[in-house]
Amino acid sequence: MKEYLLGIDLGTSGTKTVLFRSDGTAMAAHTVEYPLYQPQNGWAEQEPSDWWRAVRETVQAVLHKSGVAAADVAGVGISGQMHGLVMLDERGEVLPQHPVVRRPHRRGVPRAHYRGYVLHPQARPHG
Repeated sequence: MKEYLLGIDLGTSGTKTVLFRSDGTAMAAHTVEYPLYQPQNGWAEQEPSDWWRAVRETVQAVLHKSGVAAADVAGVGISGQMHGLVMLDERGEVLPQHPVVRRPHRRGVPRAHYRGYVLHPQARPHG
């Protein structure tokens, strides 16, 4: 009987997956961290392949730790990080040369100020 649920949280610094029984009891949990790439000062990027790897690893880990078969999982809930643009090609595949620009990224702040947009005080350019 399918009586388990998976909760997957794709966060900014890692993915955490928890396997629950249908009564809400947590059976197993596992987290895999991934980097925030900063190729230049003020840039913040991530690779979708890091997220996918973390999802695969955490799901496999909680199933292994708990001894629950994948066929016994009734549903999956996913929460994702905000403010990330994943660019796809015409086949729906992630463009490999375009990392995801993350929320703390500040590449566009000077242009936003030039255009007169009002930004949060923490987003104001320095210098």
